[in-house]
Amino acid sequence: MDDVVLDPQQETAAQIVEGPALILAGAGAGKTATLTERTARMLESGHHPENLLMLTFSRKAAREMYARLRDRLDTQDRKALPTIENFHSFGWKLLQSNPTRCQRKSGVSLMDANDQKKELRRLHKDLADDAFREDVPVKKLMTVHDVLSNEGIILGDQYARTGDENPERRQRIMALLTAQGIRRAHWGRLNDILRRYEENKRMANTVDFGDLVALPAAGLSAYPEWAAKLEERFTHIAVDEAQDTNRIQYAMLRLFSSHNNVIMVGDDDQCIYEWRGAAPSNLRTFRDETEAAIVRLERNYRSTPSIVSAAARHIACNQTRIEKSPYAEGRADGDPPDGQQHPDGVAMANAIAQDIREAIDSGISPKRIAILYRVNKIARVLEPALIARGIPYHIAQGIDVFQTPEAQLLMGAVRLVQNPQDSMAATKLAQLVKGLGERSLNDMIGYSVIHDLPILECRQHVKLSKPAFAAAERLSQMIDGLAQWPPLYLAEWALDPEMGGFQDTLKELSKTADKPKTMYERRLTTIMSIEEAIQGRFGTSDQGKADAEYSRSEQWEIVQELALAAPDEEAEQDAVTVATVFRVKGLEYHTVHIAGMSDGLMPMRRSSDKPPMFDEDEDEAAQNVEEERRLSYVAATRARERLVVHHADRIHWGYDEDFFTPSGFADEMGLTWREVEPVGDAGAGVSGSREIVMEALQEAAESE
Repeated sequence: MDDVVLDPQQETAAQIVEGPALILAGAGAGKTATLTERTARMLESGHHPENLLMLTFSRKAAREMYARLRDRLDTQDRKALPTIENFHSFGWKLLQSNPTRCQRKSGVSLMDANDQKKELRRLHKDLADDAFREDVPVKKLMTVHDVLSNEGIILGDQYARTGDENPERRQRIMALLTAQGIRRAHWGRLNDILRRYEENKRMANTVDFGDLVALPAAGLSAYPEWAAKLEERFTHIAVDEAQDTNRIQYAMLRLFSSHNNVIMVGDDDQCIYEWRGAAPSNLRTFRDETEAAIVRLERNYRSTPSIVSAAARHIACNQTRIEKSPYAEGRADGDPPDGQQHPDGVAMANAIAQDIREAIDSGISPKRIAILYRVNKIARVLEPALIARGIPYHIAQGIDVFQTPEAQLLMGAVRLVQNPQDSMAATKLAQLVKGLGERSLNDMIGYSVIHDLPILECRQHVKLSKPAFAAAERLSQMIDGLAQWPPLYLAEWALDPEMGGFQDTLKELSKTADKPKTMYERRLTTIMSIEEAIQGRFGTSDQGKADAEYSRSEQWEIVQELALAAPDEEAEQDAVTVATVFRVKGLEYHTVHIAGMSDGLMPMRRSSDKPPMFDEDEDEAAQNVEEERRLSYVAATRARERLVVHHADRIHWGYDEDFFTPSGFADEMGLTWREVEPVGDAGAGVSGSREIVMEALQEAAESE
């Protein structure tokens, strides 16, 4: 394939090979094309692929980078391409290759999110007193754990000096707990719970998601010779979406990059995950630490000049950003962003739906249109109008297939093959066999911990009832069978009555659904889709080809890694996208409607001064007005041709009603609101129903 033609700024960035560089790449600036071309040229000029490392924020970005580079170099040979990973998958590989340096043993397995919740909930119940439980509920406990992990702090870290030996670490922990609103009286109890949690993971030889970076970072710091060896291998490193890295990810990177042949590509204006630990300040830290060359990719190739100009004025109001000046040229200005003011939410929904209906009728594909919002409940306001006009749409939920019960069962079996002492996986799988109760299983787990034996082997050493022994025997045979089974056909093992025999358990799990048969079929489909994902990861359905490239143990490790690659995008549909801004980063549309550009919705006003929970709904997530401004900036810059911003003076939520004023963000964009007369009466019945419900509730309240 011929070289990609780059503009002068992109060309400057692509030519930087040696030394540190910070590429400030704005929305629609072609950063992926630039980074791909730079890497391709390096490979063509003689750099060995083994010496190049490309790190990204998400699995989706890593897959896109891999596909582009493969096409650019016209090769299907994986060995001809550099290592391309996100930070967590890279950390997982480091952990597997050096488990003892990461405070684990060979065969380490990855807990799923449900396991983490269950274990922390159990410890919270067993170790907390009433005052602690009231002030620090389980959800808050999980948030504190995630905050500490994102800082690389593991309570009970075997490498960390504690107390007076490490005052900086102590002060950092105290500052983080204070910022999370944890009263000093609870610090001791919190320390006990999280230390026990870490101890239990070590005994079970498991890790959670946060450990995937925190443990390798601790190991690299404790073993400089390991870091030096890694640095010797990866002589050139590129980091994409660098504004979304957290502090421990950046710290881990710097442990093996003292050669400073590092290129950081990002845009602090598009950092919308600060609430989840992202530190856009990492860009400034890298610039200051390394005196990096700075290249600004400011030309937006996506949006019209009028949209880019409005968005640029808006984001320029952020005071802590690195200065840059986005612009667009070489195309017509296009219509300026349109600010529409509506009397209520139903009128807003009708106006949006009518506009979309007319656009579709004029020939614009539904999939080229998006309705974006800040708070999830706006979707409920929009849907009746979309349905009334027959508009195909899908609400982007970002559902993680690996968090479904059937997927967790399947991956639990894989975990137990790789790590026979994974107590949480064994507990999960016990439901596949009748007769293995909690007490019997706990006896086996306890014996396993004391004598360092596989859990299922301990059935021979503890006193079990005949039904419990038979059940443990059956489970052991299932796992032994899986160990010999071809990994590319994992679903067949699960559904083989002589092997996994998942059917009865899946039917039991589906009983409580409104439509049990439909739910059962959906669970079977999930099992099959995971097998398809496995084959897609290996690029073949031929087990022989996979065996020729990887050992069986390596294959099972890769299958486990798929849980890190849970779909971060949904299958493309010819339908209008209805989504929060968080769901569409990196995407673009012909027309974007922003619903709810109102003070209190965008920017969002939190219902309390408490810090956000890491796993709370996205519409309660962002922590400050600058991050809120970045969210609206990202929303606006998804639009290629048309941007329509909507405000409603009042919105019925079905059981409540809120009144709003137009958002100041629209003023920053230079928008002038125009009042829009309600269009049509589609959805009016829904509005009337809301009014009736509101009146009934009010009458009931007055009669009490």
